[in-house]
Amino acid sequence: MKKLSFQNQSKIKNLCPLLFWYRDDFYSFFANILECSKSDLEYKYPRNLNKYFITEQILHILTEEQLKRFLSELYNLKEPLGGDNNPNYREGLQKLKDFKKEMGNDILEQELKDKEFNDYLGQCKKNDELVNFKKQQKEKIWMEFLEYTKITENKQKRGFWLEKIFFDLMEIENIEHKRPYRTHYEQIDGSLKFDSFTYLFEAKWEENAIAQKDISIFDGKIQGKAQSTRGIFLSISGFEDSAVCWAQNKDSPRLIFIDGSEFSAILQGYKTMYELLYEKEYNLTHYGYVYKKIK
Repeated sequence: MKKLSFQNQSKIKNLCPLLFWYRDDFYSFFANILECSKSDLEYKYPRNLNKYFITEQILHILTEEQLKRFLSELYNLKEPLGGDNNPNYREGLQKLKDFKKEMGNDILEQELKDKEFNDYLGQCKKNDELVNFKKQQKEKIWMEFLEYTKITENKQKRGFWLEKIFFDLMEIENIEHKRPYRTHYEQIDGSLKFDSFTYLFEAKWEENAIAQKDISIFDGKIQGKAQSTRGIFLSISGFEDSAVCWAQNKDSPRLIFIDGSEFSAILQGYKTMYELLYEKEYNLTHYGYVYKKIK
């Protein structure tokens, strides 16, 4: 907070004696600001001293926080103290109104609003930085994805990479997940938590569309788990129609299919993983669709 100008100090020195006709009120007000006893204040500034002089002396010793409180307390006064017994009531009331008009808002209230606004701007900046960081991370993954499409040998490597970057996306979007793990009898490519359901994950990056037998094996892993467990199958090359029909026609479908074009849309920033999963889950729970392409 800036120091009071000479002009404002002069106005306050003239205002205070008008607001506090009785000495007791005058000393009580300043004792509260200085956080001392009224008797200590009277000892330092005896009653025979002019109130204008005392106000001037106190203004010089106020800390920044005390000055804020002093101005705020003045601003919140509705009228001069002493009522009809105060011969300076009308003059004091007018000068108090003028003071408030010049001050604008209560200084503490305004300072709080300014702090809240600055905090908001700071948070916006952090959010913008976070959004830009996430965007850069996705762009980096997208460039790697394009490189992996050129691989003609060691295709198993790109399959492992696909698993890794899927869960990198989970981290970027703060979706609860668990990376690949192994139970006593099976390998799980990982899992994620979405809308109170646990989704086991399977990823394939092969030359041809996924056949029914691969879907059947993955579905077996799902069926061996609790009813709240579902599955997400990501296949860059898509799925055979027979595989989709098989999964679709089960009594209680618990699988969601994601193909390469949908996954690419996420990496290019056209859609977030959260948005894709939300739409996929909506189609599964409301219509029983395991594979309805999301545009």
